[in-house]
Amino acid sequence: MRVKNFSASLVGAFIVLASGQHAVAEGAAASGNLIGATLYWDDCASCHGRDGRGLPGSSPPLAGNPAILVPKPFDAISAVLKGIPARDGMPAMPSFAGSLDDRRVADVVNYLRTSWGNKAAPNATSGLVAAWRSALSLPVYASNAARRFDCPDVGQGGAAALDPNLIADLSAEMARRSVAYATLIDRYKAQNPGAGMADIVNNLVAAYCPVVAAGAGSDQAKSLALKRFALNITARLSEQNVAAQAAPAVGIIWATPLGYSLAEHDPAWQPALRCPPDNDSLVPARLVAAALKIRGKAELNFSAPAAIEQADTMLAQHPRATPADLANALILAYCEGVARLAGAGEPEKSAAVARYGENVIEQLQLKVETREQPPPAKASR
Repeated sequence: MRVKNFSASLVGAFIVLASGQHAVAEGAAASGNLIGATLYWDDCASCHGRDGRGLPGSSPPLAGNPAILVPKPFDAISAVLKGIPARDGMPAMPSFAGSLDDRRVADVVNYLRTSWGNKAAPNATSGLVAAWRSALSLPVYASNAARRFDCPDVGQGGAAALDPNLIADLSAEMARRSVAYATLIDRYKAQNPGAGMADIVNNLVAAYCPVVAAGAGSDQAKSLALKRFALNITARLSEQNVAAQAAPAVGIIWATPLGYSLAEHDPAWQPALRCPPDNDSLVPARLVAAALKIRGKAELNFSAPAAIEQADTMLAQHPRATPADLANALILAYCEGVARLAGAGEPEKSAAVARYGENVIEQLQLKVETREQPPPAKASR
């Protein structure tokens, strides 16, 4: 049982007693630290014992342990955050940095320092833990930014379906460079054959969350970025599902409906730009005509702010159209303009359409995630 933000120790004591965990209530009564006692029982007692005496040949005692009783709690904080490698015939102790925030690490350390006859000062604080978290070499999912942003708990104490090693590797890679959705999915499937959609999405979101958390912007913007990421990963995995319609073979970046929102689909790289037909079969002709007026003169180096402004204009002019149709109308209009540019190579034209489409789709995703949702939209035709 995970305990967070208990406002009344009496209520908490009743809950743990009702589940038969008498030792938790006893430890809490002795230390005055209900959360620390419950965390110890959940995460530590199976190895170190309910009485803190450890298990011979398996885990050291915590009662009377000099590393626990020293005036400063640094050693205990480091052990909880980083774990301890196997040594002297003892198995390794796992890290809890990816599943416990700074406050909970401090609570459990203070519980260790004041239980089973230990008389050390309960002087671990969330600020002290945060400082050590920054100083230690920890996986990115255990960073201060990830814990503050409440990213998914990873590692010991976290969800069993989350793969700490793979999440750490993917997080580090995404922090260095942009990685295609298809690549992320393939990497996960290669190490977890037969994984279901929920496990794939949850692991990839857990890997991306620390990257988003460390970036600039408000918490709301970061939350929306995570939603868009999960949406696009889900769409990639659900191409044959009714909820995420398969993208037609148009040869360029394209949007498909996904609930009230939209998802991005990227084709295999083609050096020669080939725009899909503008014949009302893919996008309503009235929307393409509106997009052509908004587009103006097509330019190869079209700025992201200009693409975003065009997406906003289309949404304002056609609020009842599906977001995917709005995005595709703009993409098709831009593709037709770029295709006619003289003096530009085909690879450059293809790259320009891909960049433009990414900006338009992302902006429309952001808009539909933040606006009040209407009843399910009818087709734009």
